[in-house]
Amino acid sequence: MKNLRRPARDRILEGMARVRAGLVVGLSVFLAFLLLGGGGAAVAPAPRLAAAGAAFTVDGRPRFLLLVSYFDALRASDTALETDFAFFAAHGLDGVRVFPNWWRCEAIRACGGHPGDDTLVAAPDGRLRPDRLARLRHVLARAAAHRLVVDLSFARETVAPGPDRTPLAPEAHVAAIRATLDALGDTAPHLLVDLQNEIDHNRLFARDPAVDAQAVGRVRRQLAPYRPPIFASAGEGDVEAYAYCGTPAGCPSDARRLDVVGIHDTRRDDWVARTASVTRALRAMTARRGELPIYFQEPYAWQDETARDRRERFLSAAAAAKASGAAAWTFHTRSAFMLRDGRAMTDRLDDDERRVLTTLRARVDAATADRRTSDGPGAQRTRP
Repeated sequence: MKNLRRPARDRILEGMARVRAGLVVGLSVFLAFLLLGGGGAAVAPAPRLAAAGAAFTVDGRPRFLLLVSYFDALRASDTALETDFAFFAAHGLDGVRVFPNWWRCEAIRACGGHPGDDTLVAAPDGRLRPDRLARLRHVLARAAAHRLVVDLSFARETVAPGPDRTPLAPEAHVAAIRATLDALGDTAPHLLVDLQNEIDHNRLFARDPAVDAQAVGRVRRQLAPYRPPIFASAGEGDVEAYAYCGTPAGCPSDARRLDVVGIHDTRRDDWVARTASVTRALRAMTARRGELPIYFQEPYAWQDETARDRRERFLSAAAAAKASGAAAWTFHTRSAFMLRDGRAMTDRLDDDERRVLTTLRARVDAATADRRTSDGPGAQRTRP
């Protein structure tokens, strides 16, 4: 090795790393097959997710969660699910973000406005499609077998209108969430639930934000005793109102806070540098209003970042989120926006995207807490 020129040596080392990773993934798939007994029910128990103060816990132990955008999971093939879930688990990633009602994208940048007739929920009455519910159960079971948690993100606007062009009614959207969780019962302890993706832009009751609180509160009251952590994702300007009041139009006297602060990054070029300051501001908010885990559910999208050092930027952002006191961070990518062709997400990754996913856990685990989150604004970070 010492006699090789450095570029050649680096290529050999990288090739060896890929071979090792491939062996780990292959072994994981084989073991999953054995656990299934050739197609039976999974034996391994699902991880049990909970929100506890400012942290998430998995099986009762605090853990900083790393998730991956995997929106089109219900249309993925069984082979793709096994390949991708084994890859995520092998590299220390904790879970996936799934939309049960996802657009039927024409291309990864042509999704909005293309609803399909194969979503979990049907308009206008919010009935659940039995075959799609069965598919959701399967996706959740496969995630559980690989010890992955699942962020189940609902969205009303992605459901195709009914036969008479009537859209999904707001009340029906709420009822569909309840029906889904009723159907799952206590079989999915690895769930957290986003009641409405970007509720500040796509309100449950589009023109009457005050009623959002009633809808959110109704869902919250109805989910006991098997209630997973629930939240409604929003941008940084609205997330406090929704997390603690369910509405941006003033906090009702009977408002009950949700379980998570689900934040979507403001799309700015300095998003990486802002991660720590946004986290500290949200931590100050939760200290004032009541501790909740801060979940960077949708940071900047991988495909939108054009900087030459974009791999380092994503790794730095995730590490900064943990160091500053967040509880979870999602690697947001469009690589799983279209999975209906049978190909695995991991077959679509470019080299840099793959390297982010394979090194993300080590980078985050090495991040040291930012002392300013506990020692006041004048304290110094122990590690950049």
